[in-house]
Amino acid sequence: MKERRILPFQGWRLVLFQAIVVFSLMILVIRTGELQFVRGDQFDQDAQENFFHPERQDRRRTGAGGVPVRSADDYLALYAASRRGNFPLMRSYSGTANHLRYAEMLVRTIDNAWCATSLFWFNAMDGRGPHDLETSIRFHQELLAGKVVLQACPKLDDAEFYIDKLTTIFSQNHIRSLTVARMEVPCCGGLLAIVGRALEASGRDIPVEVVVIGISGDVLDRQAYVPAGA
Repeated sequence: MKERRILPFQGWRLVLFQAIVVFSLMILVIRTGELQFVRGDQFDQDAQENFFHPERQDRRRTGAGGVPVRSADDYLALYAASRRGNFPLMRSYSGTANHLRYAEMLVRTIDNAWCATSLFWFNAMDGRGPHDLETSIRFHQELLAGKVVLQACPKLDDAEFYIDKLTTIFSQNHIRSLTVARMEVPCCGGLLAIVGRALEASGRDIPVEVVVIGISGDVLDRQAYVPAGA
């Protein structure tokens, strides 16, 4: 009969060992990172939506959740507190019509205007594009330089929501120009239709450049947008 050898870390022993390691790491992180836990009932998302108009806030919505920010000083304090440990990236959703003013404030305070853009996607690194990583990043940097980025999917999301949101943004801000970057696939054409309807509803005359990007990541076309009937 062949002798069965039991390894020291096998079965339940391995699970127990992994649990001890994870628990020990959690204690280490809490002690070195000086983590603070914030209760969700101390603040609400309505405060961010009306960040620049506190008089519009609905106190009945207190407790909707989120990080307790009420001013630029709050963002500065949070950013300063994060400059330790592994220096985590900070970003903030912009649930407000004052997107441009909000983005400028985020750049001044946390050095990041929620730049969750696909800088590292669709290239040789993830196998979804032919370009190397450096070329891909440089392309995005050139396309996004000096711009505030808004993202939308005309196929999967609510188009009317975007139209209302963009109409408010166009109406309440001084926008010098717009760039609509879309993929060559037909469904992305709806993005330009959304922008066109929002411009018409806002009554603003803002120059628009349309950049069509191919499925391989190359720019296929650049042209000025001409509204229907113009």
